[in-house]
Parts: sequence; structure tokens; C-alpha cells
Amino acid sequence: MGVAQRIRGRWRLATLAVLCVTLLLTSLDTTILNVALPSIVRSLHATSSELQWIVDAYAVVFAGLLLTLGALGDRIGRKWVFMAGLVVFGTGSALAAFSDTPDRLTAARAVMGVGAAALMPCTLSILTNTFAAERERAAAIGIWSGTAGPGVAIAPIAAVLLVAAPSSVWLVRRVGTKLVVAGGMALIAIGAGVLAGTSVHDGYARAVPAFALIGLGVGLALAPSTESIMGSLPRQEAGVGSATSDTSMQLGGALGVAVLGTALNIRFRDTVGPLLAHRQVPPSIASLVEGSLGGALAVAARIPGRGGQLLEAAARHGFISGIDLGFTVAAIVVAAAACVVLALLPSRPRPPAADGDDRGAVEEAPSGVPVETTRLSAGPGG
Repeated sequence: MGVAQRIRGRWRLATLAVLCVTLLLTSLDTTILNVALPSIVRSLHATSSELQWIVDAYAVVFAGLLLTLGALGDRIGRKWVFMAGLVVFGTGSALAAFSDTPDRLTAARAVMGVGAAALMPCTLSILTNTFAAERERAAAIGIWSGTAGPGVAIAPIAAVLLVAAPSSVWLVRRVGTKLVVAGGMALIAIGAGVLAGTSVHDGYARAVPAFALIGLGVGLALAPSTESIMGSLPRQEAGVGSATSDTSMQLGGALGVAVLGTALNIRFRDTVGPLLAHRQVPPSIASLVEGSLGGALAVAARIPGRGGQLLEAAARHGFISGIDLGFTVAAIVVAAAACVVLALLPSRPRPPAADGDDRGAVEEAPSGVPVETTRLSAGPGG
């Protein structure tokens, strides 16, 4: 192997590392928020509806701007859009850290969504252009997808996803994209179905196998479906293709939080509401009890005797019952989506149309760094 080839290989690996770290940062942000939700309830007195907005503000803005900023990266240069995204995302993170009301935290999360919308299409489009060969691209996307694993708050999902995403690339070569993606979605549906039977008395040990199934399913489905999209597009449209992929995931996540969160809230209120119906409870206290599990437990702790115990038990039962309902809906939707995949997804990615961009030709700059890598990483204007 010549010196130029070694330099090119190291340059590409460094590029992949930067892109993976960026994905890790954006996924860790969601994880940190999920872990902090109980503290947000206590310190900012956020209701369940406000918590949904705090979570969804990021996803909605992210999804809404992905296509626009992905196309902008293709037009003016992915490097510049990527760096601007880092600045905006960092600014939003700083604002979120010092937010003292739910409204300000929601606004800060929206700013972070703008930054993430600039970052994510660029990471995948730069990766696709850096690793142009089909097998190299598939392996790189598998590693990139697996990087999301450590950003998942639930350890079994994170551990299995980290291993399954890169491994799915080799499985696809044997049986094709369709069966791997559909099989992964079936595992997600099974895991959600197991979690739908959770009760108040169950411990974490019962949930571990279900979380592991979900992690394995996501790992199997994510990388091949992403490669199916990116492998069917010309390289000059990689930003739009990446944005399309990211938009579908973010919209799905936002809709999932909204629909499943609504189902949880309805079941929770139906459970604790009857305890308040025949009692003279101030509207502010009733709103606090019905607004969130944290609020109901805080009120129950201040009610002496059996009344407080009944409210606490009803709140915990209503919350778990709502979660069970949400997982039931999720299992049905994912199972239906797996059937759609079996019916419509090609077994192999369709080759992109010829784009006349001299694929495979690599020029060397005087420094020894391939011109192809630097040019495509920066984008047309970078």
C-alpha cells in the first residue's frame, strides 16, 4: 500500500470518527432530557403536556428543517452548513442548561432542533461521499448507525444496538435488505408487546429481555434501511437523501411521543379522576394530580392516612396502565409497518442513476490528501 493510500485511509477514518461523534452528541441530548424529566417536573413544575412540548419542540423543528438544510448543504457546501449547525446546537444547549421555566426550555430545545437539522443531513451525506464503494459505504453506515447506541438511556437497548447495527451489514449481503429490516421491526413489535404486559409490581429484570429485543430490532432495521435510501441516490443529492431519511425518523418519533403520550395521559386521568370526583378539591390541586405522575405523588405525600395511600396507588397504577396502552399501540403499528416493508421494500438497493461525477476517480493533491475526499466532504461550495 502506497503512502497516498495510507493517508487517504486515515483521512476517511478520521472523517467517520467526527461524524460518529456528532451523531452521539445529538442522540445523547435526547437521552439526557429523558433522564432529567423527573427533575424538570420537580424544579420547573412542568405538567405532562409541557413535558411533551419540551420533548417534541426539538423533534418538530428538527424534522421541519431537515429537507431545507439538507438541500442547502448540497448547494453551498456541507462543511459550512455542518459547522454552522455545531454553533447553533451548542448555543441551544447552553440556553437549555440555564432555562428556569418550561417555556424557556421549550424554546431552547427548538434552537437545538435547528442546529441538529443542519448537522444530521451533512453527517450522512459526507459519509456517503467519503465512502463511495458500495461495501465500504454499507459498513460505514452500519458503524455510524451503531454509534447511536451509547446515546440510548436504556442500557440493554444501547448495548445490543451498538453491536447489531454494524453486524446487520453482513446479514444483508446474505439474505437481502427486505428480510433484515422486516425481521428487525418484528423484533421491535415483540419487545413492545412484552412491555405492554408490565405491572406495578414488576421489576427491571422483567423489562431487560424486552429492551434487548427492541435494541436488536432497531439495530437490524436502521442501518440497512438507511443504506437502501442512500445507495439509490446520486452522490450530489446525498444531502437531500439524508434529510429525507432523518425527517421520516424524526416525524415518526414526534408522532410517537404525541400519540402514545396522549394515550398514557388519557388512561392516567381516567384512573385518578374518580378519586377526585366526589371530593371538594381545589381546581389547582386537581390539575396538579391529573397533570402528571410526579404531581399526583407530591399531593399524595401530603395527604395523611389511607387517602394519601389510595391516591398514590391509583397514580402508580394509572401511569403503568397508560404505559401498557402505549406499548400495545406501538406493537400494533410496528407490526403493520413490518408487513408494509415485506410488501414494498426492494430486497437490494436500486443503483443510482448515472450522474457523470467520475465515480472512483481519485486525484491526489500535492499534500497527499485525495482531492475526491476533501472536495466531497466540503460539498459543492465547500
